[in-house]
Amino acid sequence: MDYVLLKNGLVVGEQCIEKSDILIGNNRIIAVEKDLSRPEPETPIIDAGGKYVFSGAVDTNVAFTAIGEQAIDKQRKLNQAEVMSGTTAMLETLEPSYSTFAQDELTHRKNEKLNLIPDFGYHLSFHGWKEFDAREIDYCYSHEGITSFFIKWPFQQEFEKDSFNQMLDMIKKFDLLLVVEMQRPVAPGSGYMGMNHMFEEAIVQHLHQLRNILNIIAKADCKTLFLNICFAEELELIQQFSNHQRIFAELMLPCHLGDSSRFEVDEHTVFSGFPLIGKLNLISADNFWEILKKEQFIISRPSFNFAGEGVLKDSQVHNRPDEFFLLKNFLSMVYTSGVITGKLSFADFVGIISTRPARLMGLYPQKGVIRPGADADLVIWDPDFERNLYCNFPQMISTSEESLKLKGRAEFVFVKGQMAYNGENFFIENIRGRFLYRSPCQD
Repeated sequence: MDYVLLKNGLVVGEQCIEKSDILIGNNRIIAVEKDLSRPEPETPIIDAGGKYVFSGAVDTNVAFTAIGEQAIDKQRKLNQAEVMSGTTAMLETLEPSYSTFAQDELTHRKNEKLNLIPDFGYHLSFHGWKEFDAREIDYCYSHEGITSFFIKWPFQQEFEKDSFNQMLDMIKKFDLLLVVEMQRPVAPGSGYMGMNHMFEEAIVQHLHQLRNILNIIAKADCKTLFLNICFAEELELIQQFSNHQRIFAELMLPCHLGDSSRFEVDEHTVFSGFPLIGKLNLISADNFWEILKKEQFIISRPSFNFAGEGVLKDSQVHNRPDEFFLLKNFLSMVYTSGVITGKLSFADFVGIISTRPARLMGLYPQKGVIRPGADADLVIWDPDFERNLYCNFPQMISTSEESLKLKGRAEFVFVKGQMAYNGENFFIENIRGRFLYRSPCQD
């Protein structure tokens, strides 16, 4: 067996952080104890002294198939970005591409040579199939271990409502997860500029639709994850239903990576594809970190090539070498703006990026935890590493926020027990992601 021994790391466990050694071999964690010895004379040792060791991050919503259909160079950059950000598992929405039948599409995707390094799985989309009924859900769950189902709300076709009710019944029956992306409207024919009265009506309708689906979900008592929540008004509605303990949300990080001044938010700014026009407010930084201490919230990953009118270009990434620049530095942004500032503990940080999404996506305890028998997907985190990049906050949130110099990075990343990254070089030629057969979400 090929062993690797990690020595003297600050191991982030389920209950505490303590100095321990970790022995990994045959893709699994074998032991987590103090003063472990080499099982074989040739076993390599990595000294993690002064550094944190935690289970790899889980990316809950990434479009890796679209990247896979592009050039090999794009695939390589996506893999490197995910691994650099400490990600060892990722999920995508399964939508019609090869076939309009979900079972055929899934079989095709699993058989494709995607060249993915992290392990991968799917949310089954509700939209676009020739047929979608309880049989599809039952097959994908019972035979393929798909435990999350994706919808865009509100529906555009009336006939979808009956199928949706069937879907809710199945999700509740098997205690599965509904993943919701709110379709944010724009005023017809207005573009992003002007006609503010039409935008105001669209915003009112958007919040009405959010309340509508929250009422439906609460009545059905289904576990639900809302994607890309960035406005305080959206969060306020979701929190009104938080007593159900089965409604979860991905919050968008209220800062971005830049080189100079903070970017501005004004009436013309497009944030996550939705015009603000002074009628909606971004979640404030202080409220963001306080909310994230609750188990029902995680952080969404940045979109590729984030940009929009009204955003200062010199505080974004237009001049960066690839569209995965934000993704590469995402965990460092969370660490810098959350942990370094004292708003989160390091255990909170690991819970938000690893343990909580692993539980939510039915991957726990295979992933999201350091214990014997779990996958050897491990990150050794250097808390003191600095680079000449800065986290910047929108002016709308607070004029008193300072730019924060980026700190912390993944110094080593292991995927299924194999070193994929050592802080400088990638070793991913012989590592291939596996399709993830998942269990229902764990509370």
